[in-house]
Amino acid sequence: MARVWHALAGAGGTILRGVRRVLEIEIGPSRKEDPMATLYHQPLPPRLSFNWWALALGPFWYLVRGMWVHASILFALSEELLLVARDSARGSRRTA
Repeated sequence: MARVWHALAGAGGTILRGVRRVLEIEIGPSRKEDPMATLYHQPLPPRLSFNWWALALGPFWYLVRGMWVHASILFALSEELLLVARDSARGSRRTA
């Protein structure tokens, strides 16, 4: 009986070593040394720009879709921007 227990202990040790080896395998992405390093060294996004075509044609699109409140807001904004641009081209300041 001692031989049987000794054989089972030897087989159990082999199985445990195999299980331990399987459990030590890293899965998933490897961990970096500093996880915050990826946040600080990213390329900057492109600069924001203004879409003049959307400002000029947007109110008409809103009118076609039936959203007259949005259209009137964009009409007012575009008128004000055009007046400011015209006055700055002339070199004078507009007082309200």
